This record gives sequence, structure tokens and C-alpha cells, in this order.
Amino acid sequence: MASDDTLDEEAALRNLTADVRDQEDLERDIGLQANAAIKEQQDKNDQAKIDKLEASKTRLEAQRLKEQDPRQARAGDKAN
Repeated sequence: MASDDTLDEEAALRNLTADVRDQEDLERDIGLQANAAIKEQQDKNDQAKIDKLEASKTRLEAQRLKEQDPRQARAGDKAN
């Protein structure tokens, strides 16, 4: 009977160890998934900022060119 109890205890310990390992793996996987989701969201936010800045740059360059043209025309008039 003692050997049966010992085997039952060993089996219970093995199962407990396996459950703990499974829990650790699960927690690690959840952590990795959470980190990947956070990184993906940060990448989307960064891309939105880049797009907004590029649009602003294009608008400002167009505005600068528009403002330079009248100055160049006036400079040409003064030369004549």
C-alpha cells in the first residue's frame, strides 16, 4: 500500500509540475502577444504621424513656392 501511495504522490507532483509549466508557458505567450499588439499599435501611430508630417511638409513647400513666385517677379521688374 505504501508503494501505491508513493506512486500516487509522484504522479500528483508530476501533474502539478506540468500544470505549473503550462501556466508559465501560457503567461509567457500572453506577454509576447501583448507586446506584439503594443508594438503594432505604436507602429500604426508612428505611421500616422509620418503621414501627417509629410502632408504638412507638402503643403508648406507649396505655400513657400507660391510666396516665392511673386517675389521673383518683383525682382525681375526692378532689374528692368
